[in-house]
Amino acid sequence: MASVSSLRCLLVSLFLCLWQLGVSAWSIPHDLESSGFLAGAFDAEGGSGLIRRDVSTTSTTDDMTPSKVEAATTTTSSTYVFNATAKDITIAYYGQTNMTTNVTLTQLCAGLSVDIITLGFIDSFYASSGKENITLDFNGYLCSNPNSTQTAAGMSGLLDCVGDGFAAEIAACQKLGKKVLISAGGASADLAIPTAADATTLATTLWNLFLGGDGYKGKGVRPFGSVVLDGFDIDNENVTNAAHLYTLVSTLRNLTKKDTSKKYYFSAAPICAYPDPDIPVSTMLNQIDYWNVQFYNAQACQLGSGHAPAALKNWSTALLGARKLACSDCAVPQGLFNVNGNNVTYPRLLVGGRTFYAGEKNGYVNMSNYRTILESMKKLKLPNLSGAMFWDGAYMYKEKAVIDGKNRTFAQVAKDALID
Repeated sequence: MASVSSLRCLLVSLFLCLWQLGVSAWSIPHDLESSGFLAGAFDAEGGSGLIRRDVSTTSTTDDMTPSKVEAATTTTSSTYVFNATAKDITIAYYGQTNMTTNVTLTQLCAGLSVDIITLGFIDSFYASSGKENITLDFNGYLCSNPNSTQTAAGMSGLLDCVGDGFAAEIAACQKLGKKVLISAGGASADLAIPTAADATTLATTLWNLFLGGDGYKGKGVRPFGSVVLDGFDIDNENVTNAAHLYTLVSTLRNLTKKDTSKKYYFSAAPICAYPDPDIPVSTMLNQIDYWNVQFYNAQACQLGSGHAPAALKNWSTALLGARKLACSDCAVPQGLFNVNGNNVTYPRLLVGGRTFYAGEKNGYVNMSNYRTILESMKKLKLPNLSGAMFWDGAYMYKEKAVIDGKNRTFAQVAKDALID
């Protein structure tokens, strides 16, 4: 797998150079394109990617008509630009479902309709012995077993994501302007942290392993090698583990100030029933940039239940510091948020949805109904409504439906529904 990934990266880099020199992407032999080596470059959402092609003149069975935002961006610029304060931000989780093996991170990143990819998950921080041992679990779909250096360092819960080429995919995704975060949590995770002091120490370890810290630089321990991720997500689903999350996140956030070379972002994924004791807003409000509220998984307020708009308003009010501002011309209250150099000046609210059917009561709605729900939510004029989150990105990429005569993914529908 390592040789294939390396060859793919080499080929993509080569043809990027040729493309910049004015060589047509279509001069590439079709046997190379169909072999899968260039799948990340060509089988891209909306027909655009590392090597762009004109979707107005090229037609294949897998092409999709660009959304409004994609069409506008393609017309004015061939370079994606991340906007941290946009009203149509899209965030997709990646790495846990069985569709992961069919959709590469390169494919997911290549289109214009996904802004942030959140890798899931870190599912524990400590071994049963009580010793710190961060466990990275991609459900067997990504990366390799821990390497000898990680094991020798007492970090056998980590994975080697360099040797199989996945770290290179992350780097390529970031080069396109997308943000890649790592999430701690998930339904079966145990994020217990013994004490506040342990949370402070743990934050430093996470900083050194995944973000901009240099504590393990060049030592072969970091799961993604020299790749520096763009932030951290909390998806705690066990209230007994919530006690020291604030200390963990606030310490991590303070550590990011040491790295002036890039901006870092923090997100959380509470359930739609407010309040969610697993991720307490009262303590976390000024630490989280993006609140990806889960409107799925058998909740009374999930999408399609009829109660989602009311739940969304509850979350909006909470994130505005209990001030009810349901109007388009109201100023968001200042002084409530810890501005940390990433341009996000108040907590942003995103609507989390499931992109695949998993039973009658799990909150999946078809794309047409999804659009209607988002459009009705936008009409609420909540000043902090800022986008949509998807569980998960691989299914989101594959799931398509014809909306108004155009082939769409959930992310494209969200962009169309929420963009001003």
